[in-house]
Amino acid sequence: MIKTKKIYPKGFYILESNVAANSNYIEHLSEAKLLLNLLQKYTAGFLKIHDYLITRHGIQLAVRLKSEANIQKAFQYVSIERNNQELDSSRIISERIRLCLSSYVRTINYRRGRTGVLVHSNFNKYYFENLSEAKLHLENMREQLVCMYQRKKKYRGKKKHYTIQHEISKGSIFLCSKELKMQTKSLRKTQTLRDFTNIVLPKLIKRTKSIHFNQKKHTQNTKQTQNSS
Repeated sequence: MIKTKKIYPKGFYILESNVAANSNYIEHLSEAKLLLNLLQKYTAGFLKIHDYLITRHGIQLAVRLKSEANIQKAFQYVSIERNNQELDSSRIISERIRLCLSSYVRTINYRRGRTGVLVHSNFNKYYFENLSEAKLHLENMREQLVCMYQRKKKYRGKKKHYTIQHEISKGSIFLCSKELKMQTKSLRKTQTLRDFTNIVLPKLIKRTKSIHFNQKKHTQNTKQTQNSS
């Protein structure tokens, strides 16, 4: 995957948020459900979440951004106080994710009786180099095989507070998009996931690479023009 500072309308990306040192991102299934509800609330109209993974060390979202017009329209709807000021789409998405995580942290701090930072303020943004890389990563997300842990053990949250493994053994899964396949056994849902991977995903990967290539080329041309003048 290629790390990027900016994300663009209609692009397909992995958004990643990591936990701060000595904390757990989630400790109970109720917290995972809360996070999912907040993500849906704060990103509605701005992007579509195709896959997700929630761990005690961090979260990853596989998302497709809406068009520029839709993003700006949704932003004006939730930000009346900005007096119709248009912001860069990448900044708008960052702001929505920041507000979502801020709301989550406030609620979790209250529930746990803690204060301070729970997650890193900045989140990482990636896009895929090729289709095979994208398919493999999405499959790993659905199977909860993506690692997002603190490299140094002393900075990891205490595992004794993480009760989810016991809850999962009872048959409840809310940590990845695999829950959609497990809770909905219909052929239609399975077919929808297969169609996305085999039909929609190749187009998204090709489009996103093209967007970033054109943006990079435009930036280089702009710099050359400025230097020549």
